[in-house]
Amino acid sequence: MITAIVGLLALVLEVVAVFWLMPLTEGNPTHLLGFLLVHGIASLCLAAFVAAALPPHLRRPVAPVIVLLFGFSFFIPVLGLIGQVVAALVSKYLPRHVPELPYSEIPPIEFEFPPREIRERTKYGPGGLTARLRDSGVPKESRFKSLLALQGMPPKIANPLLQEMLGDTADEVRLVAYGILDNQEKNINQLIHEEIEKLRDANQPEMQLVGLRRLSELYWELVYGGLVHGDVREHAMGETARYLEQAMKLAPEDAGLWFLKGKLLIFKRDAAAEAALHRAVANGLEESRVLAYLGQMAFERKDYGEVRRIFSSLSEGQYSPRLKQAVRYWSRTQQGREAA
Repeated sequence: MITAIVGLLALVLEVVAVFWLMPLTEGNPTHLLGFLLVHGIASLCLAAFVAAALPPHLRRPVAPVIVLLFGFSFFIPVLGLIGQVVAALVSKYLPRHVPELPYSEIPPIEFEFPPREIRERTKYGPGGLTARLRDSGVPKESRFKSLLALQGMPPKIANPLLQEMLGDTADEVRLVAYGILDNQEKNINQLIHEEIEKLRDANQPEMQLVGLRRLSELYWELVYGGLVHGDVREHAMGETARYLEQAMKLAPEDAGLWFLKGKLLIFKRDAAAEAALHRAVANGLEESRVLAYLGQMAFERKDYGEVRRIFSSLSEGQYSPRLKQAVRYWSRTQQGREAA
């Protein structure tokens, strides 16, 4: 009731202020001063009325809101009053529609800690090794053991960690990491040299095919293992492609060669990689060996429906442990869509 009275009072005072200013007579400031006084009181009453009419979440903080509304009404006579009344009515009777977003609650991740004896046997897993190597506070003896344990892991996992250790603050750690990487590169280069000599002496197509296949695989191992960089890596990729093409001329339907070509094209981000992998499967390669690569390419081109289809078709044992969480996520997504 009081709010309605204040609003009516504001309207009456605004009308009085307008009539007080009329008629406009030049050189008589009395009318202007009277108009400003009455109009100011009307603006204050209007500000209090509109603030009370606003939804609760728009009334706070009270003082700044009233000052803002007062400014609109005072500096925009008549039109400010009409605009504020309309705005208050709209905010009260036509609230903004908030769409319901399609979000759902995600259950928290459950962490399972194995017994102590199991942790002791697996303390040199990839995660434990990474933590030990990166922690400069760990004793050097433990870090050396971790570095040596990396030699038993696939190069794709171990070599990035060894590369990171080349910038370690401890001289001994840097030297050991460099020695391991350098030894790997020297061994592969030695094998390449031996295979080139054998290829020169090969007279039969079967022996040439073996040599060409082996050379393409050895050069690819340099690239895939991260043992070469820059121009040297470009050279190794070129040699991989060169020997691979020569081998495919001798065995154009060889599934292993097509598989290697697909992986090389993926590394180059060539769209022809998918066709090469499908060709490898058509020539006899087990489909489960290429599904992860096909899923990766589908994800990169943002074809998430294909990613779900591919990963949901994988059964346990057809993918490496590193892909377990990815397969589980996309499989659940596919199952949820089918259930819907």
